[in-house]
Amino acid sequence: MNLERHRTALAAAAALAVNAAVAAMTMAAMPPAGKAAHAAAALRFVEPTATHIAGTTDLAVAAPAGTTAVRFFLDDVRLSELTDRYAKQTGTPPAWTTATDAGWFPAGRHTLRAEADTPAGTLTAR
Repeated sequence: MNLERHRTALAAAAALAVNAAVAAMTMAAMPPAGKAAHAAAALRFVEPTATHIAGTTDLAVAAPAGTTAVRFFLDDVRLSELTDRYAKQTGTPPAWTTATDAGWFPAGRHTLRAEADTPAGTLTAR
């Protein structure tokens, strides 16, 4: 399945779980703490780059080597979950990217979050 078809399938599945509305989403930074600071810094959002988004928006994170899955959330609604299975079977690097439509959420401030299953445990980026 090509990436565009994968994005379309993920967007359609997420649409079933949320109500349609216009939204502006704001991401909040979460500083890493203690010993996990170095590892947590390895999971970070690459997209979106703006703090306010509208319409269809790419979501992407940079994750540490050995990551097996990444989940994207808006507030506590899971938008998608990506795994490394396709990458392993094709010998390509995993692409931790998907898309969502901001119009599925009510207007206002929201928190975008990603979780990654890594060799060091579950990491979170906000």
